[in-house]
Amino acid sequence: MAYDTREEMLRALEAILFASGYPVKFDVIADVLGIDGETARELARELSDSCEGRGIELCFVGDACQLCSRAEYEEAVRAALGIRRGTKLSPALMEVLSIVAYRQPVTKAYIEQVRGVDCSYSITALLDRSMIENVGHLDLPGRPALYGTTPDFLRVFGISSLDELPPIELFDAVGGQNVGAVGGSQTAEEASAETGDADGSTDNAAVSAENDNEDNNMADKAASTEPGDADSGTKDEAAHAELDPGDGAADDGAED
Repeated sequence: MAYDTREEMLRALEAILFASGYPVKFDVIADVLGIDGETARELARELSDSCEGRGIELCFVGDACQLCSRAEYEEAVRAALGIRRGTKLSPALMEVLSIVAYRQPVTKAYIEQVRGVDCSYSITALLDRSMIENVGHLDLPGRPALYGTTPDFLRVFGISSLDELPPIELFDAVGGQNVGAVGGSQTAEEASAETGDADGSTDNAAVSAENDNEDNNMADKAASTEPGDADSGTKDEAAHAELDPGDGAADDGAED
């Protein structure tokens, strides 16, 4: 649908984002408004500027944008809509999420090599929270899954792209092994060296009975925790309330 003036296109964009409540891709906006992708981004930036001094803001999430309530009014929005605060990420989940964010795409075997312990529960928990996703499979025997971060990861941490992650020069694996500069993805050679069996497990990733018990305890605790109301569809919740990415609560327990 074509609009005659830029002002009409801006109002149409605002209506689309308001009604959606979730990120809308720029190519969808461009197609609907009958414009190209770059013009769609320009309109979004103009709309973002017009939100200054208001209770809402326009957030850029990768190749999409979304209207959100401002963080400083979170408590008022929660109280009015009855939105419960989501559970915090434990230190173990934050460690795994950090490895995926800075070294994606990575295999489970690679994550476990860096941390030195089994990470099955952490990976499953992050998948359930839509913080990471399966982005393909490595071309090796057993075709181990590759993991990367999601648009929800960007929204929750308040960044528009992975380029905005805090810079870290190097990740050091267990034993002081240099695993490469930030931003470099795992190579087939690295994964081949880390991958033992056809299912992508590693010989050095065996976990003691104590670690297994801790993993099970954390899983039981997570199962007994009432989940946050992450799918209510409100704009504030979509942007700020899925979970708290702050440091994990002490009573979360050590996963590994």
